[in-house]
Amino acid sequence: MLRFHSLRSKLQATFLLLGVTAMGVLGWETSRRAADALRQATFERLTAIAETRKRHVERYFTDLAAHVVALSNDESTIDAIEEFSTAWHAIPPLPGGSAELAELRKHYGTIGADSGWFPSDPRTQRLQTAFISGNSHPPLLKNLQIDAPGAGPYSNVHSRYHPTLDRYRSAFGLYDIFLLDAETGRILYTAAKEIDLGQRVLDAPYAGTTLAQAFQHARTLTEATAF
Repeated sequence: MLRFHSLRSKLQATFLLLGVTAMGVLGWETSRRAADALRQATFERLTAIAETRKRHVERYFTDLAAHVVALSNDESTIDAIEEFSTAWHAIPPLPGGSAELAELRKHYGTIGADSGWFPSDPRTQRLQTAFISGNSHPPLLKNLQIDAPGAGPYSNVHSRYHPTLDRYRSAFGLYDIFLLDAETGRILYTAAKEIDLGQRVLDAPYAGTTLAQAFQHARTLTEATAF
């Protein structure tokens, strides 16, 4: 009888252990499946967020391209390029050794631009002293200057077109707007007024920039389009 009770106790203990083990395995399996389901749900949510953001970015660039094409086809933009091109030749060349030239060199040193970027053309030098080094507005706000009498007729053209172009730049979140001479690659106008103003993108060191690449590509197009 004692052996029977001992055997029954062992069997009960064994069944209890098996039951606890089964519950543990079931709990682990349930937890694993829940974790897998959570990971899958999280992955799907992140994928959906990434796709939404991708569509937003694509839509932004599509809209931006449409705005650029519209601006380039606008009659006032075409007129502006023609007038800036004519006014360029009437800019008074800056005399060598002038105080304005020294101030312009000082500006280049302040922004850390080496001598290779300094303009050699006296008209470019005059334009940059008028709108950059001689501009009383701080960096990143040089666009606030409307005219500069020292730039000759160019100043009149600038005061007529710059307010509209700069508002366009600001409204669409653009960093800058460039108007270039199609023949020479001369940057006739920039809204932001940085040291590329008046430079030629076909010449070093600008020839290796993305702006030069965009200009070269634009000259191969047969109709207005975004690229």
